[in-house]
Amino acid sequence: MLKCAGFIGKALPDSQQLIEKMVSAQQKEALSPSHTFQLDNKGFVATLSLPQKIGRVSLQRKSIANNLLVITGAPISLKKDLEQQLSQVVESDFDTAIKVLTELDGAFVAIYWNNSLRKLAIVTDILGMQPLYVVKLPGLLLFASEVKAIAASNLIEKNINPASWGAFLSFGHFIGNQTSLQQVERISTGCVLTYDPDQDTVLEKSYWQWPEPKVNLSIKNFDTAHLIHVLKQEIAAYLEYYDNHSTTVLLSGGFDSRLLAALMVDMGVQPTALALKHEDELFGAEGYIAEKVAKQLNIPFKLISTNSDFFSSEQYLKYLIMNEVATPSLNLFIAQLVQYLNSSINSIWEACFFGAGLKRFPKETQYSLTDYLKNLPTYSSSIWQAARYIFSPSLSEQMYEEFNTQLRVEANKYSNDGFGVLQFMIRNRTRNRTAPNPLQVYNNKTFTFTPGLSKAFWNEVASLPTDFSVDYQLYRKLFQDHFADMSVFPFISGGKFANLQTLSLRNNCLNLAFRLGKKHYVRSLLKPFGLYHNNFFTPSSLVDSTISLVNQEYPDLNAVKISQIDSLFEPRCMKYKNETLLLFYWQIWHWIMDGDYDKFAKILN
Repeated sequence: MLKCAGFIGKALPDSQQLIEKMVSAQQKEALSPSHTFQLDNKGFVATLSLPQKIGRVSLQRKSIANNLLVITGAPISLKKDLEQQLSQVVESDFDTAIKVLTELDGAFVAIYWNNSLRKLAIVTDILGMQPLYVVKLPGLLLFASEVKAIAASNLIEKNINPASWGAFLSFGHFIGNQTSLQQVERISTGCVLTYDPDQDTVLEKSYWQWPEPKVNLSIKNFDTAHLIHVLKQEIAAYLEYYDNHSTTVLLSGGFDSRLLAALMVDMGVQPTALALKHEDELFGAEGYIAEKVAKQLNIPFKLISTNSDFFSSEQYLKYLIMNEVATPSLNLFIAQLVQYLNSSINSIWEACFFGAGLKRFPKETQYSLTDYLKNLPTYSSSIWQAARYIFSPSLSEQMYEEFNTQLRVEANKYSNDGFGVLQFMIRNRTRNRTAPNPLQVYNNKTFTFTPGLSKAFWNEVASLPTDFSVDYQLYRKLFQDHFADMSVFPFISGGKFANLQTLSLRNNCLNLAFRLGKKHYVRSLLKPFGLYHNNFFTPSSLVDSTISLVNQEYPDLNAVKISQIDSLFEPRCMKYKNETLLLFYWQIWHWIMDGDYDKFAKILN
């Protein structure tokens, strides 16, 4: 449960100061420097950790022979003792160590140094969800858990990555292994990266392959018992970290968290359920349903009301720093959660990877990949018009062209059907939009457990027919077969009710409220009574104050157009203009990469 930074290769002047700068860039919230290990005379690996200790498993260890193992995230082992496996790694030869590491499950990155061979290996989890960022320079390899740590090294130029910012505009997240910062990439999924500093050579090899589809299965005859068994194995494996301390499950009105909570209780674990009221959607139905589920499970429940001024607060700025502006987040519900994670919450359980495998993007997987990608915004769309308004003509054109080149390369990896869409979504949207919150943001404050990332689970769910996604059939069957009593309350998915029963008066009333809530005049009538649907959050003062500090002459920007922005906000629809948001995200990102945190104090005052 660590973050890390390191470099290996040629001798560098002031190398001790360099590793300290990379560590300091990641030292946010509860994280603090833990250990610094020297790799012979070839470099350093440094770790950051939380003050609380929660288990019997050590994720950093060194052998008498000076072999080193550092792991970020939380690896699990479904069939073997994890502590014994990790001990075996540092005491074994290079090949045996890699074999053991590739047998692990869960979200993790393992960094292993074999001192006798003077060789480094980095192993990522099967879907590459736990991030590690890397830059290869002549004679040198840099790596860190956050992009800003590599930027802090000052060994690369802090230039915008046009392709990734094009993906940010079109998808709301990056795609492939590229990041917002040019030269910096994520290490590939299910990968063993080996670096020989004496030869300055990097080799990459995949150790897990996406399973072949099983097209002849029917949902009616599908036996869900094996999936439940595997998920219980994963939960049991995470309990090796648990050590009888209190723990918290994040609970909403959706399928994913309800299944996780039900599984935990069924296994004798009694977590506290934490839910946000979510007043801005469905009049707070998420919190209401979560409370009913917690009561049904007989577990403690804590409901937190949403702060309408959150996006003008210091807490939102902290979220942006931890998230590194990897996704658009203004008025995004999930951005609010991290402020409530504190030292009293020793660990949290997050079910986001359940949904990736079981809910499986029900709309998107009904397309071919070609048809799905046709829905992306074109160069004439409003978001790309905003890009041409904010960025220089050459940069905005470069963003669009390089993004489309990268997209073609990425799309060509997958089959042109629903299975291809599912794999594309998991390897891109889930990895670059969903995973950063639990695996890069929340772990600045607490330990995060994320069941649903084992080979056994994905070998099963990734091969299932895509029509299992239609109308949430797979999830419905799981609950019907194993937790029927948990289906008495409606499910919410994507801000909508997902399983309304035609003859249920209560559910139909909720559905009617949802439909009425979309009407502007209804929202206006209900707001004085404390009933909200959308438009809950007040306009962020941080947007205006950030844009007031923008240097319009910066080479990335279109100074003439920016100076003509006549208003930042559209009061009728209660939204910021795309141009405003894009300039806000760009400026915040630059301050983060430059380590210019004095600017954050200015925009708060």
